[in-house]
Amino acid sequence: SWGAKEVIITHNTEIIAYDGEKFCSCPIKARNLSGRTGRGDTTFAAYINERLNDTMENSLLMATATVSLKMETPGPFRETKADVENYIAEFYAK
Repeated sequence: SWGAKEVIITHNTEIIAYDGEKFCSCPIKARNLSGRTGRGDTTFAAYINERLNDTMENSLLMATATVSLKMETPGPFRETKADVENYIAEFYAK
């Protein structure tokens, strides 16, 4: 009962979330890997920020798109939420 209520796992091809009942996954769609250092930190920060007010699925999509965009440039993530939303529209549209 003291364990984690949700778990996030990063992998080089996807990010997986589990809430004790269901698994969700979202593919990483970075166009290059020049900024792959810090992938886990960026993922968790983006996921937690979104998860405060949104579903696990939507939070995972935002986190995966954020880290995909971040991985294209060395250094810390410096883009805006609008940049991430544009990235989702371009690379994650259904």
